[in-house]
Amino acid sequence: MSAFEDFVNLELPKRAVTIKGSIATGDPNLSSLPEVNFAPVGSMYFQEDIVPRKNWAKLGPEADDWSVVGEGAGDIYSPLDLRDWASPAPSTIAGALDRLGSVRPTIFYYVESDACPYATIQDCVDAAALVATVEQPSLAIIASGTFSQDVELKDNVILQGQGKESTTINGQVSFTTDWASAIIKSLSIVTEALDDKVSLYVQSANWIQLSLLSVDIYQWSNTRQAVIGDTGADITFLDDCYIVGVSATPSIPVVDLQNGAWIGLVANVAIGLSNSTPGVFAVRIDGGFFGIGPTGNCVIDGSVELLNFAFMSSAIKITLNEYVASRSPLVLRNGSIAQFYGQLVMFGQGTYDVVGDAGTEFRYHAISGSSLSKVDPNVSITDLPSVFSFVPSVPADWDSLPKSISDALNELASRVRALEP
Repeated sequence: MSAFEDFVNLELPKRAVTIKGSIATGDPNLSSLPEVNFAPVGSMYFQEDIVPRKNWAKLGPEADDWSVVGEGAGDIYSPLDLRDWASPAPSTIAGALDRLGSVRPTIFYYVESDACPYATIQDCVDAAALVATVEQPSLAIIASGTFSQDVELKDNVILQGQGKESTTINGQVSFTTDWASAIIKSLSIVTEALDDKVSLYVQSANWIQLSLLSVDIYQWSNTRQAVIGDTGADITFLDDCYIVGVSATPSIPVVDLQNGAWIGLVANVAIGLSNSTPGVFAVRIDGGFFGIGPTGNCVIDGSVELLNFAFMSSAIKITLNEYVASRSPLVLRNGSIAQFYGQLVMFGQGTYDVVGDAGTEFRYHAISGSSLSKVDPNVSITDLPSVFSFVPSVPADWDSLPKSISDALNELASRVRALEP
């Protein structure tokens, strides 16, 4: 058969129909007419042999699956497709209008066009924020293109582009609302050297949480940070993110966590310094927390500095590179602690891979594939294998004496399997 014949013979009979006129008499559940009995789900039956008229809808595949959805001859509404409405569907025009009037859109679009109701991305984000809630966040979708605008994020709003290669915000993106959360995904943030702005700035007097997914950040000013997380900031790079800066000022790192801010790298995140200026750090954590995991595969090209009791922890693979002569990948200051449970790979140019002040601590559990040469004698080293070791209280309870929690769990799992039928 041709495509047209296939449509007529196979597809068309599945489409909902409207039954009215002389054959629409009596209760359709009692009808003997095949047009009524075999009508597709969603079909409408207008029974006009009674007053007031009854409107029926086919809610199932059986011949007696007809249900009344409305009565009367005036304010009658018969849905074209019942799947468009939450059950029960409205049966009157007034009911349908009331239902629609209570619904507000949660998806907003921005494109540079006279037809767009928003003059700027900010206008789009502000409109989305008006109806956004924790239970139902709003989506501000940005069209493909490069937009030279600054954007202030709002609580419970997702700012989404068309992809990192398609949507670019040339300007500063900031988030400074108290007790708020937001998401950025599928776009790039590029800050030009002449703009002299921070690419991404997150700060709140209280708690503020920002998540990023598939976002690239490029800072081309050598006197500005690519990312600043200030008081109250909790920033998470979820996956597929790249942050790079060209800072030439020792006090200006690419990623700068200030006043106890937190940052997390979940998976496939790279932070890089695109030049080799001595004294410039790729990441600086001042009294805050820097965490990696649980998926990992994160790379930092450039030194990481921890200040004022900052804490860095990795549960999975992390690579730290430093290409400047006499520089170490990890620098610990003022009581800071770095802790690595997973695979740690370091390539440094200094005497030590880890350098620090007295009173700092390096906790390290070496696993296969790790690369670490020397730790500064000033830094206290804690051997982490003890965290995973297991010494049985009753050695006779074990077939093979386990040396680790993993060994013990493996034997217990094999015993449980043997007991199963």
